[in-house]
Amino acid sequence: MLFILVYINHNTISLTHVISFLGGMIPAIIHYFHPNIKVSNKLYALLAISCLIIGLSFDSSSRNYFSKTFLIIAFTIIALGNNLFGFLKINFFKFLGEISYSTYLIHGILLFTTFYCIGFDTVKIMNGNTYMFLIFIIAIFLNIICSFTFYLIEKPFINLYYKIISKKQV
Repeated sequence: MLFILVYINHNTISLTHVISFLGGMIPAIIHYFHPNIKVSNKLYALLAISCLIIGLSFDSSSRNYFSKTFLIIAFTIIALGNNLFGFLKINFFKFLGEISYSTYLIHGILLFTTFYCIGFDTVKIMNGNTYMFLIFIIAIFLNIICSFTFYLIEKPFINLYYKIISKKQV
């Protein structure tokens, strides 16, 4: 682990990104060692919402460890099964969860392509409102593209996996 941290510190990978990655591992580790842990009650929902508010109220740069800590706590509670008073059970948010892997894979490509076509210098000098409008339009296209990739690529392979697994259990 020390080797990895030293390598990261002296190369292009930022330690703040590693901390985010490790923060994403926390729920998986907790679930692995404590599979019966319950965080679906209202107290944890309140804690998660409070952590989100605190984490998003301050500077959102990747180097803000204070905000990052609260966001990791909120993420952990949600990833371990809290639905934030049923808010995450809404069909639209379930759908966004289904296409999240496609979103993760495609968003960088779409952003780069858009910024390349517009011109990186043009994007740099955009005012905040114009930039946010551009991101909003990109997000709409991203969700459309990811819906197609989910239903045409991911979902068929997920179904195939379950079909293979069910045959092995018989």
